[in-house]
Amino acid sequence: MQSAQQRIHKKEIWNGGYCLLGMAAILLLSFVCIDPLDPQPLTKPGLCAILLVINLLLFAGVAFWRRQSAAASQKPLFILFGLSLLGGALGIYLLDRPVATLMLTALFALAMTAVALYINGGLSSGTVVLLLMACGVVLRVGYILYTSVGERQHDMGEFVYTNIDYGHAGYINTIFETGKLPQKDGWQYYHPPLHHILAALWLKVSTGLGVSYARAAEGIQNLTCFYSCACMVVAYRIFRETGLSAKGQVLGMSILAFHPTFLILGGSVNNDMLMILCTFLTVLFLIRWMKAGLLRDMVGLALSLGFGMLSKMSAAMLALLIGAVFIIRLMKEKREWKRLWGQYFVFAGLSIPLGMSYALRNYLRFNQPFTFVPALTRDNPQYVGNRSFWERTVLIPVRDIMTLFRPDPFQGVPADYNIPLYLCKTSLFGEYTFAASFFAKGLMGVNLLMIALSLLAMIFVIMRDIRRQSGATLYSLLMGGVWLIWVASYVQFCFSFPHDCTMDFRYIVPTLLTGAYFLARLWDTPAEQASRSTRGLRMGLTACVGLFCLAATAVYITAAN
Repeated sequence: MQSAQQRIHKKEIWNGGYCLLGMAAILLLSFVCIDPLDPQPLTKPGLCAILLVINLLLFAGVAFWRRQSAAASQKPLFILFGLSLLGGALGIYLLDRPVATLMLTALFALAMTAVALYINGGLSSGTVVLLLMACGVVLRVGYILYTSVGERQHDMGEFVYTNIDYGHAGYINTIFETGKLPQKDGWQYYHPPLHHILAALWLKVSTGLGVSYARAAEGIQNLTCFYSCACMVVAYRIFRETGLSAKGQVLGMSILAFHPTFLILGGSVNNDMLMILCTFLTVLFLIRWMKAGLLRDMVGLALSLGFGMLSKMSAAMLALLIGAVFIIRLMKEKREWKRLWGQYFVFAGLSIPLGMSYALRNYLRFNQPFTFVPALTRDNPQYVGNRSFWERTVLIPVRDIMTLFRPDPFQGVPADYNIPLYLCKTSLFGEYTFAASFFAKGLMGVNLLMIALSLLAMIFVIMRDIRRQSGATLYSLLMGGVWLIWVASYVQFCFSFPHDCTMDFRYIVPTLLTGAYFLARLWDTPAEQASRSTRGLRMGLTACVGLFCLAATAVYITAAN
């Protein structure tokens, strides 16, 4: 006869589809509960409604768990939810930082849920991951609530009704106003249109329902925030497909749930976040195809890559890795060549027309090269090509590590020119000025340690898998290949276009997935096989991840209004 503990672990509170629906519902609520006619004020009743829904979801989750198990009464926890809701509502109304109050109260309720489930023996790894994702959603939604569509953006231009410029806002406006793709080339018009079409559709539906244009434009952040939230679900699927242990999955998801890059890009209205989501999906379907070789996974792989390229052409870099996997499998399974070639033709027939359609259109219309990127001039304030190779790579200016963050590059000569240092800063703070607070400096220090640990973990895990001929060798080599392709392309980009903005971490966000994977694989080292130094490294890693999550939360909650 199964125990209550076995039953609850067998029926985990985890379903990717339900998670995506819950994320979409909270994001839609965050849009609806704010005054639909005014893009600026955050209505306090709306924030209270968001807090109420979060507490109700937690209440329902705990009630479900209690029904599935023979746990003791959860009345104390339900009372705590009520007090959390009451205290949060009072804080939203009485304090002058309502969004920060909402975020803190929601995170407190999630923490209390975890504690209660742990005490009653119901805190399975799947439930921990679900709670981590919920924390990630709270941080992402909170960020877009206190960050307007005009703040901390990349190449956006300006959302002004009937005023069409060449930034991402103008691109979206062009499609919204005319129902057509741009009829001329210009600044950001070289990008493929998938994200801009979806954003224009959002504007069309929102304004059609009576929402003001300005408020509908603010709501585009809900789309990109959803892409950011969905990345957590896809990453968890990747970790499960690659056979990570329960603790490894929790460790990896902690990094991806709390990493500031996903907050910043989740609030950016450009096409980065959709491309990153498609990249994650491409990796997921590639792993599934490597395991089973099914046609449906090949179709998913082709569509993910094609839609990624239709969002941003940099997604095409994964085609190199996919091609290498195809060739290796063809060499290993020579007798299956007919089936494999049939699947390869399906892949090419779906991904190439989908991914290359806009690039081919612009080449035929405007003679725009397939790899076109608009270059800035040498007299631009962001130009750093006057620095030597060694200054930009090896000679890290230690005195600038804790200057958070650089002066506005358009106000004079940029302070940061070193690629590794700029990479570390933009991974946490984007290209924006943050006060050098205690939490921000702590986050920077812990981030440097985690980067070093992830690089060590990648080398250690790949060498260990190759030496032992482990079943996970293919996955570690695949993740290493993803890292190598993105980093090599990034370095080439930095030197081909030697300007401040090209060094931004947003160009290599997929390396966060690989870094989290290798750190999790390091955690998976069996205790009896691990040396004393490895066990010490693993303990240090756990402490670093915990401090990183706390520091990131503190920085982005203290930045809230």
